[in-house]
Amino acid sequence: MYVTVTDEQVHISYVMMDADTAQRSDFESIAVQCLDVESQPKYMMCFFHVMKNVKKRITYLSESKKRIGFRHIYHIHYARDGVEKKQCTKEAIADWNKDCDLKEFGSYFLEQWLTGRFWQRVETPMGMAKTNSPIENFNGQFKQ
Repeated sequence: MYVTVTDEQVHISYVMMDADTAQRSDFESIAVQCLDVESQPKYMMCFFHVMKNVKKRITYLSESKKRIGFRHIYHIHYARDGVEKKQCTKEAIADWNKDCDLKEFGSYFLEQWLTGRFWQRVETPMGMAKTNSPIENFNGQFKQ
């Protein structure tokens, strides 16, 4: 449709989605077949979904340890650039590794959200949303 209307090829640089293997695989197969994809787009994860999954995962921690975990996640999330993100991540992992309860959480967060397939990107470009809530709200209208 885009090509028909604009007479230009679609170029997708960023994609925001949930941590869903089927959703990502479907997008990638369509992107390869139908779009001019010179390089893999940068995937961004809705921060709400990151936090929702983290909250489910840390129910075993005390409130004070949950606060330590969340504080570092927010510092990583609000980092202004890649350099600051790396520094915040390094500090978080070091802090989490000091505590036997938080060490397990730190391993989970590192593997799942920082280096895994579904940690998308913390350096959200100017003008890009950090959440897909408007999309979720729109889709919710159809689900009712």
